[in-house]
Amino acid sequence: MKPNVYYEGLLVRFLDGTIQPEELSQLEEWKNSSDDNTRLFEAYVQTSLYAERLVKMRSIDINKDREQVKRKLFGPDGNKVRSLSWFYRASAVFVIPLFITTALLFYQKINFSGDSATNMLSAETAYGVRTQIELSDGSRVWLNSGSKLTYPAKFNGNVRCVKLTGEGYFHVKSDKNHPFYVDLGPYSVKATGTSFNISNYYDDKKVSTMLEKGKVTLVERSGEQEKELCRVTEGELAAYDKEKQHVSICNGMDNSKYLAWVEGKLVFRNDPMEEVISRLGRWFNVDIEVKDVELKGYFYTATFINETIDQVLDLLTYSAPIKYTVLPREKGPDDTFSKRKIIITKRTVR
Repeated sequence: MKPNVYYEGLLVRFLDGTIQPEELSQLEEWKNSSDDNTRLFEAYVQTSLYAERLVKMRSIDINKDREQVKRKLFGPDGNKVRSLSWFYRASAVFVIPLFITTALLFYQKINFSGDSATNMLSAETAYGVRTQIELSDGSRVWLNSGSKLTYPAKFNGNVRCVKLTGEGYFHVKSDKNHPFYVDLGPYSVKATGTSFNISNYYDDKKVSTMLEKGKVTLVERSGEQEKELCRVTEGELAAYDKEKQHVSICNGMDNSKYLAWVEGKLVFRNDPMEEVISRLGRWFNVDIEVKDVELKGYFYTATFINETIDQVLDLLTYSAPIKYTVLPREKGPDDTFSKRKIIITKRTVR
């Protein structure tokens, strides 16, 4: 067994996104070898992610805090600290102010999947968080908030397969001999080397695939057999209606609406209120409820970059007769607070 300072290095490379597939397997084996290691892994990942989000806050020395955390986790000589009681005490000082200052928007969860036989991994983003992953073949995936990607630590065999729930932007490394599949449940998106965006949230009525470059094929797979549903070319949007189980193709679409989120932009293009509040809720990690049915018939066109949810809602009130109320958070039995809830109602025009 290698010394823990070695695994500390693996943890750092894992968080930086530079870890190699074989190192990822070693880190997973170490993590799963004991409950202590699992807790240490989760503590280090969460604390490091919190620290990264606090870099923008100039009032604290992040590097010093992270070094203190590392020393506590592994000790000055690289050996694991056996008692975790320090961590729970530190959490009360470090994490609680963080929750207050970030309003719960920056918590990110990344975890290993439990199938050690096939070495499958999963990356999951909480609502209000976005992240990027590099796969073993060099392909890159950007995950939007509330999304999950399941993928192998290393691609083997004749195909490259991943599974997506939520939204992801894919930049697939070209390899015509090893097609790339994104499993969406009712069908898969097949590519060899291209870039595209997929939205596959469980509570949406449709699954959409927007092709930026190249071409992709929508297929139904059963073992090694596959049935082609349709082909999508550049600039086209393939929308699968879950209820009707039908795929429609639209061309001449505005790519910015579907791809801008990768750059941190929220874009609406004549979108109905129902879609607007759904995307705002995921983007800002809030619950939004529209009380008046009539308001669901309103459509919006806007682009938001650095605005807060309050600023976004204020701007929306300028283009429609609406008003909003922010309800106080409710404290649960475990001392955690519920998500922020916003009620939208019709405003009387005089």
